[in-house]
Amino acid sequence: MAFSLPASAQTKSHLDLPAETASNEQFLSVIFEPPTDDRADDSRGGASRTAVKCRDDIASATLPEQIREIPLTALMPENNRGLTIASHPSFFVYIPTTSARQIYFSLKDANNRGIYQATLPISGNAGVVQISLPQEQNPLEIGQTYQWSVGLMCQRTQTDMPWVTGKIERIQLEANLASQLSPTPSLQQAVLYGQSGLWYDLLTTLFQLNKSAGLDNLSATDSNLLNQNWSNLLGSVGLSAIAHETLLEQP
Repeated sequence: MAFSLPASAQTKSHLDLPAETASNEQFLSVIFEPPTDDRADDSRGGASRTAVKCRDDIASATLPEQIREIPLTALMPENNRGLTIASHPSFFVYIPTTSARQIYFSLKDANNRGIYQATLPISGNAGVVQISLPQEQNPLEIGQTYQWSVGLMCQRTQTDMPWVTGKIERIQLEANLASQLSPTPSLQQAVLYGQSGLWYDLLTTLFQLNKSAGLDNLSATDSNLLNQNWSNLLGSVGLSAIAHETLLEQP
């Protein structure tokens, strides 16, 4: 279900980081370049910035002020739409500290037909969560746009479930890009995704690199480089407030 590497593959060599040191930092600065065609222009003002929480969480005076200011948030560009080349992509949301212990994920096609739905457990702790389309599900079709949603399943008396949404379009992998991609995630691969405007693939790669960094005994320089690129990417799309939040385990 997760976009993850087997334990044998989670090494520094597969991350390509020993060669990607501070001397190459300029080359390895990940920059997201949004698509310039009209695919990314039809959903401005989407729901990813809506301030939504469970009512009990909003009323709680025991939560730290910083946490109370950050709502459920979809990790999306400001136009609320992104591209992918993945058949079974991953989606990312920031979940605030909450009384809810489950989230509801929904994926629908352009005709509002349900493609996949799941109820997933959460700990209630604040952080960024990865939700992956399971491999046993039908793949996204190339050239098709889908809408995904994540809702907090609050107490039963709250009928208005807090939601965030985003859009995703799967596009054809171009031969030139395919020839440059490696089988395993690397920072250089993230750079290529950013240059190609592939938001979901870029975010997935950086998330996985940062998650596995603690397991790979990376140098402080390499670890800082990963953290910096993750923070810079989120900051570039108006998500600086959650750039340093915990990366949680996948539900």
